[in-house]
Amino acid sequence: MTATSAIASGTLINQRYRIERAIAVGGFGRTYLAWDDTDKKRCLLKEFIPDVHNCHIIQSGQAEFEREAGMLQRLCHPQIPRFGAIFASEGRWFLVQDYIEGDNYRTLLERRLARNDTFSEAEVILWLRSLLGVLDYIHRCGIIHRDISPDNIMLPQGGGPPMLIDFGGAVSLDGAAKMPIAGKLGYAPPEQLAGGLCSTHSDLYALGATALVLLTGKLPSQLYNTEQRCWQWRPWCKVSPALAGVLEGMVAAKPSQRWSSAAAVLAALPSGLDLMGDWDEPLPPPRYDYRAVAIAIIGICLSGAALLVIGTKIPMICEPLDWCDRDTQSLFNPRYVALQNQALRGYRLSQNASNLDQLNSAQQQLQTAIAQLQAIPPARAQYFLAQSTAIAYQPLLADIEARLSQAQMRLTQLQRLEATAEQLRQQEQQATTLPRLEKLQAEWEQLIDRLDSLPDSEPFSDRQQQLRKEYQNHRDRLQTQINDQRPTTNDQRPMTNDQ
Repeated sequence: MTATSAIASGTLINQRYRIERAIAVGGFGRTYLAWDDTDKKRCLLKEFIPDVHNCHIIQSGQAEFEREAGMLQRLCHPQIPRFGAIFASEGRWFLVQDYIEGDNYRTLLERRLARNDTFSEAEVILWLRSLLGVLDYIHRCGIIHRDISPDNIMLPQGGGPPMLIDFGGAVSLDGAAKMPIAGKLGYAPPEQLAGGLCSTHSDLYALGATALVLLTGKLPSQLYNTEQRCWQWRPWCKVSPALAGVLEGMVAAKPSQRWSSAAAVLAALPSGLDLMGDWDEPLPPPRYDYRAVAIAIIGICLSGAALLVIGTKIPMICEPLDWCDRDTQSLFNPRYVALQNQALRGYRLSQNASNLDQLNSAQQQLQTAIAQLQAIPPARAQYFLAQSTAIAYQPLLADIEARLSQAQMRLTQLQRLEATAEQLRQQEQQATTLPRLEKLQAEWEQLIDRLDSLPDSEPFSDRQQQLRKEYQNHRDRLQTQINDQRPTTNDQRPMTNDQ
């Protein structure tokens, strides 16, 4: 086989991976579905294909491939396929990746459209909440995906949270400005498709565009007005004002108008309780299978059987009996929604904290909510969603803990300054000589300089301003005493009659 030809089915690579078929071809190379003879499972082989007519590109491309592959190998998240070995075989470079059995969201949407249905607002909120945690993780790892779309988000077979796949176009934040153009038309932001420019908000744009497609069932070309350069999706679906505001901020035309981070979007995203309170009219009834309803009309017996099925969709019926189906339990379980809101309240309190007590309270609220989300047993339908929510809030908790650590350090520094100030106050009461007064004034001046060297930020900014004013009053009062004790010069003394 040549270095540029596709690998035939049945070929054994590296004495371990047997090619089943090629499943994707892109600017970065080919992706093959393969069988791992060692681990006895399917996997994906990502092949790097450089421009064979340019030796410099081959060498630099291989180095870039190894660097990017090594970057992906460090990712460890339950909603990202694991990246395995990097190896060369017969002049080809490969990266091994876990294969996820399931359906992507393009396929799932097509199935719903076939029965005149789309994804509901509640489903999209939970879907966003889960995937924003993934984006927050990869962005904190310094990686931009660059190719988010319904094709690259997978619902695993057998249940679990959505998986973010196909990192073939992923780049590090450091090298994002000099990489080739990547991303799908309609999903990637305009500046990424036009000039390859991308940042963390580029992934947020693509995730928001995907959410709009799931809500409306329309293609991006049907929702995006190219003349006005804006999304016009509202005529196609009705959502709460809270979610609409979040989505508009994700797909804003200018990067400066978009959300700054996945954590910021997550904090603004409405919860289940927020959703119920924001609707202008009652939520529409669940969309049932009309065939099941028709059968139920036949008789009392069959209607009873239908109730057993349909009842799993109605929280007021199924929750007391604990027989809600997986989707209903995930959406309406009171404990999960309560923990969600507790975590959100803790984060919002941390953003508005004006003193150390409020910051401590925010930490405790968020810490407790995360611990209880993590404690939900695997047997419960909310398990995977709860784990994803807990993972999403972990960096927010870490940020609060970092702020608390800095605040404690600042508090210790202020306490030391106040202890020194108390000593100066006592010495000031006993100082009577000019040299002593001048020395004390210099020490107050040094104390003011030390205070000014501390960052003037919450939650101690008011206290710092108060101390600065107090220390300046002591310095100025000493200056007055010094001026009173300094002897006047000869030319300033009043003249006598003898003179």
